[in-house]
Amino acid sequence: ENVRPDAVSFSSVIRSYSKVDPKDASIAVEKVMRLLDELEGSFIVDSDTNISSCYNAAANVMIKSGLPDAVDRVKELVKRMKNMDADQDGRLKTSIIEAYASQGSRESFQEGKELLLKMMDDQDPDLEKDAVPFNILLNAILKGNSTEKIEQAEELMVAMDKVGGNARPDLLSFNMIISALSRSSAKDSEHEQKAVGHLRNMLKSYTNGHEKAKPDSFVFNCIISMLARSKQHEWADNAMYRTLMAMESQVTRGNKLVTPDTI
Repeated sequence: ENVRPDAVSFSSVIRSYSKVDPKDASIAVEKVMRLLDELEGSFIVDSDTNISSCYNAAANVMIKSGLPDAVDRVKELVKRMKNMDADQDGRLKTSIIEAYASQGSRESFQEGKELLLKMMDDQDPDLEKDAVPFNILLNAILKGNSTEKIEQAEELMVAMDKVGGNARPDLLSFNMIISALSRSSAKDSEHEQKAVGHLRNMLKSYTNGHEKAKPDSFVFNCIISMLARSKQHEWADNAMYRTLMAMESQVTRGNKLVTPDTI
């Protein structure tokens, strides 16, 4: 009789609704909201009870639902957490930004970016001033269907550089944008030059002391594979040579993220 669902149970069930078929998304969201109602009615939040994971799982469902009011729903989750005196963390706040990005429009991207930059400027205690929240937004943008997603991603990279410090683009940031550009280069030769430019920026950032921008084999191999398919033959041959030399230089300098057998 003392057995009852705990926060882990609620979180696990809520998380399962993020995997439903898109046509059932609306029903899944409503079921998640009912689960939160049940959770909030049965828990007395104290130092031994952390229900933040339940709200984070619910936010993930909202984002993946594709519903037009996903942003408002995630904002409502933030309010509900405050009402429950639950521990706030940066993940749920970042989910609001991710929800903006998932909508795919230029307007929603701008709102998400501006909200994130405001959080950084305000030194929000729940949000680390590093690349992590930016990378969450970057990932959402590049996985979206917007025809402007490359431009939006590059705009975000510029914003990261302006914030500076640990918020500058890191290995994951560069891997995502270069990978996306290398995949799209068959349709737009300009993307090949952009990808090479990002690798150059990555190497410069690392050389100037940004340790988190240390390149790995994956990013070099993306560039090499892209250049091997290029129709800009003379330019691609020159870029290939410089890329291989840069890769060899990283190995020589002891960068263990770049393995010699890929050269």
